[in-house]
This record gives sequence, C-alpha cells and structure tokens, in this order.
Amino acid sequence: MTTGPGIYEVIDNDEYGRHGDALRWLAAHYDGPLSVATAYVGLDGLDALVNAADTQQKAVMLLIGAAPAEGALSGTPDPSAVRDRFRQSVNALRRERDFSGFPASRRVVLERVSAFIASEQAEVRRYTQRFLHGKAYALGTLNDAGGLTGPGAALVSSANLTYGGLTGNLELGMVHYQPNVVAMTLGWHRRLWDQADDFRNELLDLLQPPPLDAAPEDVFLRALIELYGDEPEPESYADELTAFQRDGAARARAIMERYGGVLYADGVGMGKTEIAVDFIREHVEDHGHHVLIVASAQLRDSMWVPRLESANLAARVVSYQQLSQDTQLGGTEPVLRLPIDAYKLVVVDEAHAYRNSDTSWYASLSKLMGGRDKQLAMLTATPVNNTLWDLHSLFLLFGRHDAAFSRDPLNIPSLQEFFREAGADDKDAAGGPSPARLFPLLDALTVRRDRAFIKEHYGGERFTDGTEVRFPEPELRERRYSLNDAYRGLARTIGRRIGPQPDEQPRPPDALSMAQYRPGSYRYEPSPDAARQEALAGLMQSLLLKRFESSWYSALQTVRRMRRNALARANYLSQTTDADVEIDDEDLSEIEGLTDELLEEPGDWSDPDGFRPELLVDLKKDAKILGEIAEQIEQLEDWPDPKLEQLREVMASTTAQKVAIFTSFRDTAEYLQRAIESDPGLLGDRKWAAVVGAEASEAERQRAINRFCPDLAEGVFDPDQHGGEIDVLLSTDVLSEGQNLQQAQAVLSYDMPWNPQRVVQRNGRVIRLRSPHDMVFLYTLMPQDDELDELLGLEAALQAKIRAANASMGMETPVLAGEASVQRIYEGMKEFTDRLATNDASLLDEDRGSEGAAFAGEHYRAIYRRAVQEGDVERLKRMPWGIGAAIARSDSRLNEPAVFFACRTREDRRYWRMVSASGEILLRDDLPMLQLIDPDGQQPTPVSADLDLEGLFAVAAADICELHNEPPPSPNLQRSQRWALRDILGAPDAPVGEEYNQAADVLAMPQTARVRRALSALRREYLEGGMSVGECASRIVKLVAELRLTAVSPPSPPIPIRPDDLGVVCYQVVLPATSESIA
Repeated sequence: MTTGPGIYEVIDNDEYGRHGDALRWLAAHYDGPLSVATAYVGLDGLDALVNAADTQQKAVMLLIGAAPAEGALSGTPDPSAVRDRFRQSVNALRRERDFSGFPASRRVVLERVSAFIASEQAEVRRYTQRFLHGKAYALGTLNDAGGLTGPGAALVSSANLTYGGLTGNLELGMVHYQPNVVAMTLGWHRRLWDQADDFRNELLDLLQPPPLDAAPEDVFLRALIELYGDEPEPESYADELTAFQRDGAARARAIMERYGGVLYADGVGMGKTEIAVDFIREHVEDHGHHVLIVASAQLRDSMWVPRLESANLAARVVSYQQLSQDTQLGGTEPVLRLPIDAYKLVVVDEAHAYRNSDTSWYASLSKLMGGRDKQLAMLTATPVNNTLWDLHSLFLLFGRHDAAFSRDPLNIPSLQEFFREAGADDKDAAGGPSPARLFPLLDALTVRRDRAFIKEHYGGERFTDGTEVRFPEPELRERRYSLNDAYRGLARTIGRRIGPQPDEQPRPPDALSMAQYRPGSYRYEPSPDAARQEALAGLMQSLLLKRFESSWYSALQTVRRMRRNALARANYLSQTTDADVEIDDEDLSEIEGLTDELLEEPGDWSDPDGFRPELLVDLKKDAKILGEIAEQIEQLEDWPDPKLEQLREVMASTTAQKVAIFTSFRDTAEYLQRAIESDPGLLGDRKWAAVVGAEASEAERQRAINRFCPDLAEGVFDPDQHGGEIDVLLSTDVLSEGQNLQQAQAVLSYDMPWNPQRVVQRNGRVIRLRSPHDMVFLYTLMPQDDELDELLGLEAALQAKIRAANASMGMETPVLAGEASVQRIYEGMKEFTDRLATNDASLLDEDRGSEGAAFAGEHYRAIYRRAVQEGDVERLKRMPWGIGAAIARSDSRLNEPAVFFACRTREDRRYWRMVSASGEILLRDDLPMLQLIDPDGQQPTPVSADLDLEGLFAVAAADICELHNEPPPSPNLQRSQRWALRDILGAPDAPVGEEYNQAADVLAMPQTARVRRALSALRREYLEGGMSVGECASRIVKLVAELRLTAVSPPSPPIPIRPDDLGVVCYQVVLPATSESIA
C-alpha cells in the first residue's frame, strides 16, 4: 500500500485527470472503507463506485443527500424542502434505471450495481437534515480518538457520484493525503452518517431490474399507460348524467382544454344534446361566459330553444344559414347580438353540415373560430359522409392551421399530408383509408362510442331517475320491388341514357352530355373551372339516378327541370352570340326567367364567344333526349306502382303502430302524399301527416312531430287541439337528423339510403336510450338484385368520375377514373347493400371502416380506466422499464415471430415499433400494434432463446432515430400561396410593415381551398394588369384579416437522438400460434 503522497492532487476531468480514474486508483492504493458523500447519485456513478470497491473488496459507506435548488442557498432550509429535493434526485436515478432495463447489454450494469448494494460490502444512508452541497470521497479508518489508524486519502470535490461528475463535466477536486485533513474529512462524514437513515433497501427497490417473466396483461396495460397516462385527468360536472355520459363529457372537456375543440361523435340516440347542455351550463353558470349554439333551423326551434329554456340557461341559438348571414362574418344581417369574440364556447349540432370547407357556411364558422381563443364542441353521429377530407375540414375549424397538431403528443407536422398518407385521396387502387394511420388523431380529438360499446362497458347502469341504460333491439327488414315493372320495361333504357359514359370512348348519340353543367370543357382556352364543373355534372347525374330509383315522379320532375335548364342556356347563347336556336313558344315562356338570370349574372357562362360550337350542339341534343325521357315517364302516371304496393304490404303486416317514413326527395314525398290522400288504405288507415322538405314552416314541422310523438313534446301539448294524434309521419330527410322519434316503433326508408350514414341517421330516430320499446323495426324498399346491381354499377362509375374530377382541380392534366377505382367503389357499395338486404343489424352500429380507429380508442381507454380504478396503473408505473412477455396469436399479419417495442426518448417523446424476427420493420402505427399485443383470449408462452431481442431492438432504434432526426418537412404550398409570398409580399418593391409580415407568416402554412381560390382570383386579376404590387399586397392583407387567419410558427427542428437515447418501457413478443419457435 502507498504510504506517501499519491499521483493525484488536483482533478478536473480534463488536464489533471478524471475523477473516476482517481477513485479507482485511490481505492487500489489505500486501506479502509470507502466513505462517500454526494448530493446526486447516478447509475454510471454507482457502477464506477462498484468497480473502485471491487478492486480490493472494499466496504463502501454511501451517504446520499440533497443539493439545494437554485435560490435556496440562503436562510434556514425547511426540512420538507430538503426531502422534496431528495425525492427529485431519486427520481432522476429511477429514470436512469428505466433506460438501463433493456436490452441485456444495458441491464448488466443494473444487475451489477444491484448485486453490490445488496452485498455486505455496501451500506447506504439518506441524509435529509439539511441540504448537502459538499462532495467527498475518503479512504481510511478512524480510531476511537478520531485519528487515522494508517495512511488515508480524501478527495474533496464539486463532483457528484454521477457520470457527469466523475467523467463528463468540468469539475474541480483536490486530493488530500495529510493525515489530519483525511481524519477531519472522515469525521465530517461520520457525523452526517450518524444523523442519516438507512436507505439500502429503498435503493435496492429503486434499482431493481425489470422482471424477465412479466405477465402479457401487464405489458399490454403498460403500453396503454404510455398511450393515455400523460393525458390530463378529466373533470366531471353534471350529476344528472349517467356514467357513460359523465365519462364522455369529462373526456371531451379535457380535449377542448388541450386542443381548443372536440368532435363529440357518440352514436345516434345516446344523449349528445344533454352532453352539450352540460358544457353550456358549465360555461354560463360557472364561468359567466357567453355561449353560441349553431344548429339546423329545424333543431333550433324544435329542440334547442325549448331545451335551454327548460334548463334556465341563457345562450344564443342560430341556424347554419343565420350564422353565414351575420355582418361580422361577411353577411348582411346583424344576427349575433354580441361581438363574435365574446362567445367563449361554440356548440355545433349535426356538425357534419360543415364537412365541406368550400361553402359559405364553413367560411362563416371558420371566421367565427378565428381571433381570440374559444372552444368548439361539434356534435355528430356521422362525421364522415363522403371522404376522410370531411374529418380534415372539421378538425381545421378548431385547429385553424395545417401545423395545429405538430407538437407533443401528436407530432403531426402537416395535417394535410397526414390525411393524404391515411388514404384521403384514395388514389391507390390497392389501398384506401387507413384506420391505423388515423388512430392517433381520432383517438386524441374525438369521443366516439356506439351502442355495442355502451352495452359492453356500461351494462347495468341506470339514469338518475332509475331508468335502465339500454337500447331497443333493432330488426332490419328489406322489401323488394321490380324497378323495371315500376317503369313498365323502360328502366334499363332510361338508366343507360342518364348514366355515365366511359372515359375516352365516343358517347352514344342518345346519351346525355350534361353540357349545361360543364361549359368550361367547351372553351377554346382551357378553363380553370373545368374540373369543378365536371364534378358538378357527375353529382347531377348521380342525383338523377337516385331520383330514378326513388320514384318515377321524382325522376320526371328532375328531368323536366334539367331540360328547362339546358334550353335556357341554349337560349342565352342565341341572345349573346350569332347562334341560331329554335325554341317553341311554350318552352320559351317556361325558360324566360332562367334566361334572364343568366343574362344578369352569367357566372361560368360569361364570355360566350369563348365557347366552341359543340356546346350549343350538345345543349340542344340534351334537351331533346331529356324531352324524350320525360315523355316516356309521363306514360306511367296511369299505371299501378309496384313500389306503392310494397308500402301497402309493409304497413298491413307490421306490428308497429307508429311508423316514420323517410324519403330523400321532396318530389317523392309529394308523390306519396297524393297517393295516400287518394288511397288511405296504403297506410292501413292509420292517421298520418307529412313534412315535405323546407316548404313546411318550422311551426308546421314541430306540430307534426308533436302529434306523432306527443309524449316527447316540450311543455304542454294536447294533440286533440291540433288535429289529433297521428301514427304515421311522412318526411324528407329534413327530420332524419337530430330528432327524437322514439315513441315510434318502426322506420321505413321508401328509397335506397345509398350509404351507411343515411341508414344510421334515419333509423337512429327510434333506436334511442329511454325508448319504450324492446324491439324496433327498420324497413327498406329496394330494387330486385339484378336491377340493384345495375344501379350500383352506374353509381360507382359516377362516383369515380366525381372523385377524378375533384382530384384534377389545380392539375395541368385531367385525372381519369380508372376501372380499378370504379370496381373498388362498386365493391364497397355492393357490400353495403348486401348487408342491408340480409338484415345485418351491425350496419346500425355506425361505419367502423375509416372511423374504426376512434371506436378502438374508446375500447382501449375503457380498459385503461378500469385498470386505474383497480389500482393496476399505479402498480405498473412503479415497475421498472424493460418488462417483457410473450403471447401466441393466430393472425394473418404474422408469418413469423415479431416483437413490439414501446420506447421513449430522454425528452419523453413516445415511439412504438414492431419488428419481425427476420429484422424487418413490421408496423409503425399504434392501432395494429395494440391489436396484436392485446393478450385477451391469447395464449401466454415462453420466448425462444434463439430470438435475438437485442438485435431486433437495434433495428427498431435505428428506424426511430432516422425518423426522429429528419428535419420537419417544408410546407407543401399551392401555386396561389407561392405567388402571394414570392411575387407580391416578397417582391423588391413590396410595401413594408408588420401587417405585411403577419400576412406572409399566415400564408407560409398550407391554407384551405377557400383561401387558395381567393388568392387565385386575386392573382388572375393582378396578371390582367392595372394593379400595382403595393395594391395587391394590401388586398392580401385585407383577405387575411377578413378570413381571420392567424400565423403559426413552424415546428422546431428535433433534438437529434442516438439509440442510447431510447429506453424500452416494455416489449411483447408475438408468436404465430403454429410457430415452431414456441419453446
């Protein structure tokens, strides 16, 4: 042993050597236990201590204290403050432990340190009497008199027992070898040691390596904690709501608080109105806020106004149309009584009315949500009616900009690109919308439960009045009729003439060109509006086809209107060009008003000399074809209608007394109304009333509803004073949304619903909580199989054309509707109608296709919530990271073993990966990984020793690091925005000022189609001449202000990470159920 001065005197982790090396050297050359006092302790520091002690099998006396926080160096410390700082220090060590639990190469350190702390060599105490700011590492033994029994050394330093202190940081320490100095240091350590508490067992618990045989259920729950554990605890307010409503309302509040809005999309009949009333009560009574409710005119008067009156809540209720007319939002009427920023909560009922961002309704709501912070609660059972872009539009109403969700926890740099990646454009013939890709966004921003979910997770619950939470059981019943018989053998001929024609093929001479809706396709110069008009033409053909199925009368009225429209445009061309058009006097009298409107506001028909002659030819030809079709249909008026006979049979055979009959079209409703008036036996002589579209006043509609469901009427309503109670309500779909008609036991769809959303909405009028019926009957009249198949083929071709036209907007070359696209659309529609025809009641649980991610999220949240209530979450949070298990599963996605890794970076960003045994990244999306690792009903199994977990984690880590370290993508700006930024706001002679800088910041992020079109119109006006750069820049600033657009800073570049910066929270091995690798 050394008896003279050592080789270390000053240590700085730099020129004079490292503390870790000095500690090992001192331990090797001096006798006695190693006495350590430190304010922080790290796993690497403990490992260095173990290595130093093991050189001579030295005993270690480790004293751990707490360093003062910044600003706590003066005055007498509060003992609780010292303990708090100690806990913070220990938590930092726990974090190091977690990052060392997996893989095995990291775990070795944890196991080595734990074994040493558990041995007789080590003693550990906790000192929390005062803050400990001094650090000392001393070797030697004191005698009873306090002197050294032999040589010793004392390293007094700024370095804590951490990697930074011993190696990485620039520290300063001095080694003393003088016996009196060493003795004084050891005496100082002994005094503190005697005042300290034993901490070895607690430190052992903290350093415990993760178990190698965790239960698969624990791994799965630990993954759910990763997904949901960071969310704020929701608050619940309303005592009068039942459990599932309270839970939904509380989560919606948490979402609104975090993101500014929520899509509340519970299924129909589940009390979304009461949830909204709860939100309103909180804002009005607890916070003194002004609240605005936006709903259809029907629901405004029939439901919202009386419901708020009964709740004694003061809030403004307006219709969609009224909101768009408000002067503050670009309209001409003073609708809102307060400045728009005075409203702190906006509730939108049947929010799918705002799914299209290209409408004046959307523009007004978007402006309303601009400016100062306010919360938006959107209620709808059918958020997706057409495409995933419906959801994109809804989320932008409160997200406000493309980078709205670019930060934790969603980390979506561009909402637009996210939806494209999720399949919103649906251009890939083999692809389609991806619930897996959508899962994080839908799970974060929506509350979406259905009847099946409520039955599974809230069975046996009751409302506060004792009523059981239950739904009536639905029974679907289809009734077939012959479309060809309804049209007296003309169905196929008429369908062919009004249906779509294949692209790039000559149009048959007797087929419609739809020229009146697509004039831009006939211009000499390419029209930027051609694609939009092609989409409109497709929509009109689709509408005609659906009216054709609905009733011959509806088809006839539409054909007549289309003919008058075509003649009016031909007449307009004859009056504005040299064209010669012959129109008989009777037709002229019918189209005079339409022609005058075109002359006053030509719109797409301006510059008539720019049209090629073929436009007039096709207009006249279409008018002729439509006239012929009308003459054919007119012959049907005196013939029996087989569809009416099916209605008679249903009404005669059903056991339901009250029946709601829905049709999509006013013309069909009028036809049915006249048919019933002339033959009351159609309804089995039941008393009835009709609500025909918007022509019925609000008061008339409400009176009909109250007569139909008097038990549900608000206030006092005596049906005998209003014509008596009725048992049949005939209506267009104006009453198919939002209305509670649960007193009825049956719904009959007179025409094809055509999509699942319509099925859900219509039948949701009677499948409701608190229904008095145990069973409800849902009838649909459908054409025979072969006829329906032909209709579906025509509609699929039309929808493909519409999608292709929409995709062509802004493109130099039109996008054509391919056969694969048509086939895919047809197959989707065919599946739907087959389910409808086979009475598949699962249709009524909403479409779980593209929106299935939201349902899955609610399911997993329910599991997580139950684990919280049972204490499993706190138990698992205390467990170290790195726990793992294995299950065997039969799944088509697995043809070899795979490993799920739930990882976190040191900055707490979550990443999940699933890697196949062959080293390929199998999955990156959360939802399919959750589905695969869910142990419910699966077989736990040991893992084969041949599975290279560490190698597979290296694959996952490399993939995560590559993705994480990528710089944020540059915003994908459309031409109109690039022009505004580069050629106007960025021009050398552009005006200077804060307002111009703010406008440039706004337009630096992708904007909605409405903004881009406004810029495109301004660009065309600028290029035509007569406007300076300064004037154009001022117009851009004005546009930004009018639309209440706000600037947003782009996402910050990521802090680069390496695989060592990733910790594995848990892993689950998933083996194919037949795999030979099961040990």
